[in-house]
Amino acid sequence: MDEAATASTYTGTTVVSGGTLQLTTQNNNIASGQNVTVTGGTFNINGRSPTYGTLTVTGGTVSGSGTISATAYTINPGSGGTATISSIITNNGNAAVVTKSGNGLGVVTNTSNSFTGGVLLTGGIYAPGSVEALGSTGSGNSGLIKFQGGAIRHWSATQSDTNALYDRYVIPLNSYSWKIDTYTHNINYQSGDNFGNAGGHTVGFVKLGSGILEFDEAESYSGLTKIEGGTLLLGANNMLPSGGVTVSSCLTTACYTSGSLTAAKLDLDEYDDTVGAVILTHGSIAVSYTHLTLPTIYSV
Repeated sequence: MDEAATASTYTGTTVVSGGTLQLTTQNNNIASGQNVTVTGGTFNINGRSPTYGTLTVTGGTVSGSGTISATAYTINPGSGGTATISSIITNNGNAAVVTKSGNGLGVVTNTSNSFTGGVLLTGGIYAPGSVEALGSTGSGNSGLIKFQGGAIRHWSATQSDTNALYDRYVIPLNSYSWKIDTYTHNINYQSGDNFGNAGGHTVGFVKLGSGILEFDEAESYSGLTKIEGGTLLLGANNMLPSGGVTVSSCLTTACYTSGSLTAAKLDLDEYDDTVGAVILTHGSIAVSYTHLTLPTIYSV
């Protein structure tokens, strides 16, 4: 349905749960500053430039040319679900933060996004379509990605895109982990792109996605290395920190929203490493010099 061509005066939250809600000729078809929630269907801004409070997307799509200004953006799809914003998003009087929560997949694609509060990952997987989709860079948190329980997904395998994405990372704090989803791509972070700790914090590393992630320099995080999908490949001796290693394919749609589950593998190639306890519950460990892959083991 189309919103009326005149300004609306109701003050509650607008909820789109199915079908299509499309703005017409007015930026204030939905009153300026009001909250909008999309749980399904499509919210099409149709070339307008509306101004809202919080835009929350738990399912469905926000689309259409034009620019949305909001005080905050929350992308909160449930396990197995996808929520997408393809319109341009920017600030509404403050440095708007995009928070990715929920166990599903959040997709933000527009290369002209200009929000300046950065991206906060608290759950599930966040899939930007490009580095520009992560918002403007500058002072404070502009353009930065903070890991607090969620994962970032690579959109391509090119070295330039990999470097550009790494440059947006903020080292996790407390007991949070680096969570990297290679998707279907084979990713190799360059020398100097180290996954480390902040002082006084124990940070782990989680590998997701069906592609290969190669470690070509000694990583300095101190927590657990966990491979939940695809392959973590060592490119030299002693690439892993001295903490424990767990190879355990993620068997839920919290990790793979498409429903296609991917076996996890640690591939030592021809290299040696010294780590803490190694736990293999669902996946494999491969060493090329003996061409041996341990059989899949299921924990009880």
